[in-house]
Amino acid sequence: MEGCNPILDPFLWDPRFRDATPLLSHRFRSIALGTPKLWNCLRVYIGRDDEHALLGTSPESFSRVLQRSGAVPLDLLFVCRRTCDEGRDVGDSRRISRLLFPHLPRLRSCDLFIESMTGALPLFDAFQFAEAPTLDRMAFRSAEEDAEWITDWLGHAESHPIFSGGTPNMSSLTIVGIILFPPTSPLPPLQAVTFLSITTGTPQYFPAEFRLLLSAMPTLIVLELMSPFVVRVEAFSTPNPRPLTLSDLTANNLIEEWTAPVLQSLCISRLCEGINDALQHINTTKYPLLESLVLGGRRFTLTSSFVHATDTLKHVSLMDISKKSADDLLRMVTPSPPYLWPDYNHCRLAPLARSIGLHFYSSEL
Repeated sequence: MEGCNPILDPFLWDPRFRDATPLLSHRFRSIALGTPKLWNCLRVYIGRDDEHALLGTSPESFSRVLQRSGAVPLDLLFVCRRTCDEGRDVGDSRRISRLLFPHLPRLRSCDLFIESMTGALPLFDAFQFAEAPTLDRMAFRSAEEDAEWITDWLGHAESHPIFSGGTPNMSSLTIVGIILFPPTSPLPPLQAVTFLSITTGTPQYFPAEFRLLLSAMPTLIVLELMSPFVVRVEAFSTPNPRPLTLSDLTANNLIEEWTAPVLQSLCISRLCEGINDALQHINTTKYPLLESLVLGGRRFTLTSSFVHATDTLKHVSLMDISKKSADDLLRMVTPSPPYLWPDYNHCRLAPLARSIGLHFYSSEL
């Protein structure tokens, strides 16, 4: 099923997945028509409207697809839209969930787009008591309005985490618009984890169990946190994350005093007000393997203490940096003989295009 992994399709990463629905329908049109080579790429569309009625998933057509797929690994894309007929949505979802349940052990990837939690509840209920030993990648993506509802449901005392203990081979987990729920059993050997909130209002806080969650991921090598989440520095107690991506974070002490001995890549794409103070006091000697540094913000400033302590950096990108900081950094990285970042192997200074190991993007330059 090469080239048909729904999780890896770029347009699916857009949190505004409502706008991507026509693309989803077109992408999986051949499933409705019964194209054999796509029988193992299951598309479920709950809450269809008039525009997509012909491409919606009926329990009958879904049953035929499951039968034709044989025993091959399955890739599931489940889209649940909000409509005015929730009774029909729940009924369709319940029947499809019953059909899918016996086939969950051969599920390879699962991408859930949830705009209506009511319509998706039957599928979530089925997942709670299932095992998926071949599941490698899973993603939850919710609409902004239902993020808290889904979180509350997942954390309910009578509820159990999805695939609790039944995914020994899952290596990739994506959470969009949902605050991660605490695990009640050992986690699978995750290597790549992405948390992204699409809420535009008050920042959401990760639960207190987030620190314990990271410490329970000894195999984690890729961690992406995209905000507006507020994460405290003590959350990063695990020694293993290497590439790290942060965006729109609003905690002053997020990375101050944080030690990451195997961190190789650090990206903070949009620094918020207040985090600048933390950057002034960060000790880069605590990242002995750091090779790539990407920072961006609203004309943020950096001091020499932030960039002077590491001799392993090979790539630095600074976006919308203040002119003063750019001038200071230029003086630091162009000495003779070089005393800062001697191992640079590629870089570019924009817009001056000088090969000195830096990318600058500033409205002031």
